[in-house]
Amino acid sequence: MMDKVLSKCVCKYPGIHCYQDDIIIAANSIQELNAKLNDVLSTLQENNLTLAPDKSSFATQEIQYLGFTISSQGITPGINNTDKICKFSTPKNQKQLKRFLGMCGYYRHLISDYATKVHILNILSNSRTFTWTSEHQEKFEELQRTFFTKLFIVQTDWTKQFFLNTDGSHIAIAGILMQKQDGGELQPISYYSRTLTITI
Repeated sequence: MMDKVLSKCVCKYPGIHCYQDDIIIAANSIQELNAKLNDVLSTLQENNLTLAPDKSSFATQEIQYLGFTISSQGITPGINNTDKICKFSTPKNQKQLKRFLGMCGYYRHLISDYATKVHILNILSNSRTFTWTSEHQEKFEELQRTFFTKLFIVQTDWTKQFFLNTDGSHIAIAGILMQKQDGGELQPISYYSRTLTITI
């Protein structure tokens, strides 16, 4: 219903997104924000829909949304989830390990070479026996340290050229989608990786 109601606004302006009952309006200036906001509010009013003031934020530089922190600087894992991952105790069984990998996997598109980083942990999570070694501990802590990185990916700019860097090994394939920033450096806007399966 929300997609249908706001379809004209979404088509008219880039940077307007809705997910279920959440609406995000992104803009590069206060003037652009006001224009988009007026259109969205008018459309909601025409369809007898209201907003809860205590659940609304306007003209903010950073938001927490669906487990992510989104700002003009880039997209990173949300503060609460990052804290849970970094404070996760060493897994004692497969159930705990799968829970940890599930939390990390939600952010795989933000992490460079993710499939290689979790390869040995994935094998253990699906093995018949659970034997935690120093190598598992090393990869576990390496993955936790990854979430201390401030900038994961930058915002996509649809006016700029895209660059794709691919790589592969005997255990995984990977790709990085990048864009050249104003300073000339290439910055990632999305990562992709997955482990390879053995076929006979």
